[in-house]
Amino acid sequence: MFDKLKINKKYLNIGLITLMIGVLLLFVYQVSRHSVDIFLFFKNLFFNFLAVISPIIYAFIISYILYRPLLFIEHYFKKLWDRWTKVSLSSKTYRLISLLIWNNFFIDKIYRTTIIPKSPDYWRRYSKFSNNFNRMAFKVSTLL
Repeated sequence: MFDKLKINKKYLNIGLITLMIGVLLLFVYQVSRHSVDIFLFFKNLFFNFLAVISPIIYAFIISYILYRPLLFIEHYFKKLWDRWTKVSLSSKTYRLISLLIWNNFFIDKIYRTTIIPKSPDYWRRYSKFSNNFNRMAFKVSTLL
């Protein structure tokens, strides 16, 4: 009588595999049903992230472009300094002085005309990114 109630390992494996396939199919169904929401979440996340990180990317691009002129000013200033005085300065001091010259003549004008007027826009984009991320993360967590 109790022999019929014993669990057969073969049927146990088949049952577990069937259960796993059912869970997988349910997961695929839920993902396909909400795929538009998930796609929009990642699209908004990506574009808002790019909007927030764009000032840093611009800074790297500008520094890459302006590195050679800075070296030219440093080299020219070093020649002038050595010609006018007998005091030798370290290379870091030459770099600092040439950076100050570059900043006073060129970068300050660029900064005042482009960066300062757009600062509120960057802050607005960051707050929008943060709010959208929190809202969409909550929405996705409730779907799963």
